[in-house]
Amino acid sequence: MNIECVVSRFYENTEWTAKLNASTIVYNKNSKDVNLYTNNLPNIGREGHTFLTHVANNYDKLADYTAFMQGNPFDHCPDAINLINSFNFKTSCLPLGIVYERDNPVVLNPTKDFAAKLNLKYQQPIMFVSGTQCIVSRELLHKKDRQAYIDILNEYKPEPFTIIDYWIEYLLPTIFGFNEEIIPYIYN
Repeated sequence: MNIECVVSRFYENTEWTAKLNASTIVYNKNSKDVNLYTNNLPNIGREGHTFLTHVANNYDKLADYTAFMQGNPFDHCPDAINLINSFNFKTSCLPLGIVYERDNPVVLNPTKDFAAKLNLKYQQPIMFVSGTQCIVSRELLHKKDRQAYIDILNEYKPEPFTIIDYWIEYLLPTIFGFNEEIIPYIYN
């Protein structure tokens, strides 16, 4: 079994990735640093855009497990390196940070409508992982076909920080197929 770490970076120092016992892909979203990185993406869609892009572009060659991380994962998960390096491959997912149960109708009603537009099975409560950081098995990611990920990516707007970015962020545990498997908890 193998694990690959996918890092969504804007300005953060990602030298911490050298401590991982996993292959790592850093996606840079800072247009000023495109000459420093091999994998550059536009600064849209927050981390969710990065993570979904990785899954869509690498669908047929995903690692057994993918750790989806922010450029600085430690604000949400101080023990991120240890959790990745000691990951138990007997589970299908692991949130890396605090998991919140979202139950505010002001947030949930438009998110529910958006999920319906994307043909996502929407089940309440929505579990939200801080920073959308998590480890997910290829098996769970493959419960949706590549086109489903592309369709979700096509919902992003070409400007940074839109409400759609947040809806997708809230829905990532649903999109990745582990919303029902986690409970509100601090995973760190």
